Amino acid sequence: MSDHDGREAQQYAMAAAYRVHPGSFDELKGPDGSVRPHWRMLLDQVQLLGNSELGRRWDRARHLIHENGVSYNVYGDPNGLERPWSLSPVPVLIRPEDWAPIRIGLSQRARLLDALLADLYGPQRCLLDGSLPPELVFPNPWFLRACHGQNVPRGAWLPLYAADLVRGADGS
Repeated sequence: MSDHDGREAQQYAMAAAYRVHPGSFDELKGPDGSVRPHWRMLLDQVQLLGNSELGRRWDRARHLIHENGVSYNVYGDPNGLERPWSLSPVPVLIRPEDWAPIRIGLSQRARLLDALLADLYGPQRCLLDGSLPPELVFPNPWFLRACHGQNVPRGAWLPLYAADLVRGADGS
């Protein structure tokens, strides 16, 4: 271990015990085991909070998730649909230059899904022109026939959108 690595381990006690899984890209630590620069400010703040305060805040967050029934659906899961929202006590940080193309893609996908919902609950052009088979829509239990022709606030059919992000071993 270099002198720099030793200082960093002391500075970021939380990261010292953290081990990188071989053969994978790690968001927190670089290939040499050092904390990535864009994580340092967050780790400084977490360390200032201390384990007790971080634990208290984490317990409070989990309580609020449970109390408010925040959940998500796992489609196709035989064990049931709704699960409590999974939340990490420390968020994953993504560098702005990595986030920019992701943001563009996620925004584009959200606009597409919103437009598709607006069409399905409105004029249904995608069904009429054959670009979407009706047998994928009408038998689906999550398609709400009673909402056809309804107006939604601000015309937004997709008020909430979530996506999972995964990096390849090379970081892409």
